Amino acid sequence: MTATTVGFIGLGFMGRPMALNIMKKGHRLVVHDVDRSAVDALVAKGATAAASPREVAAAADIVITMLPDGPDVEKVALGPDGIAEGLRKDVLHVDMSTIAPSITRRIGEAYAKRGLHLIDCPVGKTQDHAVAGTLTLLAGGDAA
Repeated sequence: MTATTVGFIGLGFMGRPMALNIMKKGHRLVVHDVDRSAVDALVAKGATAAASPREVAAAADIVITMLPDGPDVEKVALGPDGIAEGLRKDVLHVDMSTIAPSITRRIGEAYAKRGLHLIDCPVGKTQDHAVAGTLTLLAGGDAA
């Protein structure tokens, strides 16, 4: 298997164990979080730190966000130094946060105008499932 570089933004309650499982499967990980100690903990396990969401996107073959709420996802995706500024057209942004559909649509529409792609993929179950790698994923997006 060829290792993929996965960008992961949001290393909190659910994101940290999800990111660790990606590394355990042999993929390279580039991470960003507003909590520097969360980033440092993953770097200590072999991840690479990024200074911004834009830097994560520029370095990744796929970008995953797992953030607490919709405004956070929108800011990280579309704000200054955000994912949209670094995302290549051949790279997917997979948002695994549980947010309002209206925000997901807004991000998706903004991405489409730039030729970028968003997959909405909220997760089900608990942190224990995130640790075990047994979350339920509900993915949807436009045909590319």
